[in-house]
Amino acid sequence: MKEAVLAGIRDEFERQLPTLFAEAGQRAKAAGSSTELIEAFKTFMLRGGRRLRPTLAVFSHQAYARHPLQDIYRIAFALEIVHNFALIHDDLVDKTDQRRGGPAMHTMLVHRFGRGPSGETGARLALIAGDFLYTLGIRMLLSAEAEPAAKQAALKVLMDAALEAAAGEFEELALASWPAILPDRETVLKIYARKTSSYSFCCPLVIGALLAGIASSETARLHDVGQALGQAYQIHDDLADLHGDNLSGGNVWGDFQERKPTMLLALAAEMTSEEDAKRLMQLLHAEPVSAAASCMAREIVKDCGAPNAAARQAEGLLQEARMLAQGLAMSQDSVEALFEYVSGHFSTPMPVRT
Repeated sequence: MKEAVLAGIRDEFERQLPTLFAEAGQRAKAAGSSTELIEAFKTFMLRGGRRLRPTLAVFSHQAYARHPLQDIYRIAFALEIVHNFALIHDDLVDKTDQRRGGPAMHTMLVHRFGRGPSGETGARLALIAGDFLYTLGIRMLLSAEAEPAAKQAALKVLMDAALEAAAGEFEELALASWPAILPDRETVLKIYARKTSSYSFCCPLVIGALLAGIASSETARLHDVGQALGQAYQIHDDLADLHGDNLSGGNVWGDFQERKPTMLLALAAEMTSEEDAKRLMQLLHAEPVSAAASCMAREIVKDCGAPNAAARQAEGLLQEARMLAQGLAMSQDSVEALFEYVSGHFSTPMPVRT
């Protein structure tokens, strides 16, 4: 299967990860970082994960480059470091104690340092740890051997993606603070484009291509492909949360408890009865939203057919991405490998109700 190309890239990244981390650890130590912080980073980052962003960056680079950079895995590692910064902060915002089958960073730091007089030592330390990782990721990218202009362009793409992701997360959290309003599809898709597509798909794909010397017209098309893929992926993540198998490793049914403006809620607002829509808003109005209320909200969403509609919308976005990809300069085999790999990462069980 063509997706084995990207699976091989992921495996190679995993193989190089301990060596890359050892170098990053030395840089962190030289900057005055404590042994405890470096060990916490190591435990958190080497625990596992999909490694989607580094895999896409290396794949894109190799798909375009005649002579791939030797340091492309170092640059991919920089993206993974920045991603882990985002995970640490996301877990603080979402009050999630688990990540990738183990404790979240703030939970780990509570175990190491205790809660402190305020009871918030873990959260405070994790916030600083995340900031440290963000800076370390940029430092690792800048240390890579590549054409200075291409590296500068790659850094700009990463910074722009970080800005968009932060804007999307802010808008999502702000909307969640207004539980009396159910979101609409257009708003949700805009949030997904910013918080998921931008830094998880567009950013790595475009950075890989830029470092191969690809023109801006091609990277613009690649960005459009990544945007549609990211939106489809996020809808599947919503479905996974609904079915109790969240792809991001966070709280099961956390989307309901956190009142996130998801595509499922937007579709339910369109498809359910006026009475059930009011009931849904009432259930999500509580502070905090209880597990029982989440369960009842989940049933309203399922009963109105929103999961099937969301799955159809995700499939439509996937087809849109395929159409856009036909205009890319990479080989058809590379395009097919990309879609096989990404599709395999966001497949979720279909709803049993019709």
